[in-house]
Amino acid sequence: MATGIAIARRRRQLSMSQKLLSGLSGIQRSYISDVESGRRNLSLRNLVALAGALGQSASTLLATIEEICTE
Repeated sequence: MATGIAIARRRRQLSMSQKLLSGLSGIQRSYISDVESGRRNLSLRNLVALAGALGQSASTLLATIEEICTE
């Protein structure tokens, strides 16, 4: 769930739609929606792709996920 929260939070900070994130990352919008809602988990490959599309490194996104887990 923290992964989806982190991705949705960053996407909203950038005023980015799921559709735009999909286009930038090459990942289907429905998959992104499922990740953000906690229905699916990410592979490392998709995490790297989404992080890049969100203008972050995978390590920065992972640090955000870790912070959310400790909130």
